[in-house]
Amino acid sequence: MTENNSVRQKLLFEGNTRVITCTTIGGFTKPYTPHYHSELEFHLICRGKFRYFIGDTSYNLHNNSLAIIHENEVHNCISAASGYAKKMLLIFSPKLLKNRSFALEIIDRLKTVHYLKLSEQQARAVEMAILEIAEEYRLKEQHWERAITDVIEKLLIVLDRARLNIDEPQTVEDPLIQEILGYLEKTFAEKTSLSDLAARFDVSPYILSRMFKQYVGMGFRKYLIHRRIVEAKCLLEQTNHKILTVAQAVGFDDLSTFNRDFKLLTGIPPSVYRKISP
Repeated sequence: MTENNSVRQKLLFEGNTRVITCTTIGGFTKPYTPHYHSELEFHLICRGKFRYFIGDTSYNLHNNSLAIIHENEVHNCISAASGYAKKMLLIFSPKLLKNRSFALEIIDRLKTVHYLKLSEQQARAVEMAILEIAEEYRLKEQHWERAITDVIEKLLIVLDRARLNIDEPQTVEDPLIQEILGYLEKTFAEKTSLSDLAARFDVSPYILSRMFKQYVGMGFRKYLIHRRIVEAKCLLEQTNHKILTVAQAVGFDDLSTFNRDFKLLTGIPPSVYRKISP
């Protein structure tokens, strides 16, 4: 994120039921690090253009559009056009809605959706909902937690209606790189190199490297390491496998390299991550 960006963020409901609201003003010159988390994430583009990489697809989002990132989906924001841009972010855990069956049904219907084109009215409703959540948290008046949950449920109703809007997904069309990413999603734990991948898809290593940087926001090797670490985080959270077993399962030949790359990307060793993960 550029130093000129203005970011305002509120952390609500600390712990497993956290809600984050964030407003970003400005543009991006560098991609975020690809990551995943167990919360739902909504990005409302109020003004300007942003490019997202979610799963194995890139999306160009602009005014009055919404990116939806589901639990444990690898994603990053690649770039935005120069000039003034504004987006609003809402992240919350589905655990927050455990007693709201209707809201959970909507979330289930949205599971295959990563992009929504909103009407002007719908975009304003989403914006007002995020602002209302932040204000409820700021004031913390009686029943504020219930009020925030109510607002989230209303917001989900708006998004459920927006699914019916007629609009083509703003995907970045490149069938070859999508095919390559789909292949890597199945084989990222296997031994592979840029040259091997280029030969398999009949393209030069130079062109393939350039495609990765343009489409994904980083080079092939870096993407592969990030994808392996994301999977390792899942295994550390969800299994009791030894760390060496986890390292080998995601494609690392030795424990020292795994520990080094894991700490570089997360800031902590895998042993510590396991202890503090939810």
